[in-house]
Amino acid sequence: MLILLPPSEGKTAPREGPALRLSTLLEAQELTGSRVQVMDTLARASARKDAAAVLGLGPRTLGEVQTNLRLETAACAPAYDLFTGVLYEAADLRGLGSQEGTHAVMDRHLIIISGLWGILRPTDRIPDHRLPIGSALPGLGRMAAYWRPRLQPVLETTAAGRVVVDCRSTAYASVWQPARSLLASAHSHLVRVAVVRTGPGGARQVFSHGAKRARGQLVGTLLRALSSGALNPQSSTSAVAEAAASMDVVRDVELSEPDRQGRQSLTLVTRH
Repeated sequence: MLILLPPSEGKTAPREGPALRLSTLLEAQELTGSRVQVMDTLARASARKDAAAVLGLGPRTLGEVQTNLRLETAACAPAYDLFTGVLYEAADLRGLGSQEGTHAVMDRHLIIISGLWGILRPTDRIPDHRLPIGSALPGLGRMAAYWRPRLQPVLETTAAGRVVVDCRSTAYASVWQPARSLLASAHSHLVRVAVVRTGPGGARQVFSHGAKRARGQLVGTLLRALSSGALNPQSSTSAVAEAAASMDVVRDVELSEPDRQGRQSLTLVTRH
């Protein structure tokens, strides 16, 4: 099983810790050159007076943009500790990362897609930064398009023979989708997680904040089940749906049939 997450805009910058070591990040041999290129370009863009506009950010984020000037010297923390948004808090990744058993499970079964780093393990140590996947850097273009060809071969290999549980937002999901040939020939499966609630009159509504929370709770549920042995890493997509159905916040679960690309949708209908 492989769980895919977006990063979090909400972060808690570490006050102390080691400096960045690119050689320790996931797939360093394949991706260090690309990471250095993005870091250098980002630093130049962040030093400009119009940095927020160049990066496609609001004017209130200018202070956060300055963190991009200290990437090589700033204190680093594990990604599960740095990212503190709704999804990460709901998954309790910080708590799971502090436990030896789930710490190892997180490393084997979870990958974070990042505008700056490409992909990360939850235990990879990184500094505070600001670069959404939708940002465009001068000379490199939008980060989603930049990383797509670089991550495709890496993630195709990583996902081969595994159930991929996709908890990413739309922007981060655009960076990589498994090829139809992979889903057809390598016994791999992709489950895209959607979250809805029932509104007035029974109509279903999509709600961003609640969707992040429900996805996070699903991630935490899956990681704890993998750690305890209640869920086999080789389990089918139906086992993922059963785990989702056990969550208190979920009223109903719907697992679609595979589409023409071999992809399935797991819809969580929440109680609120």
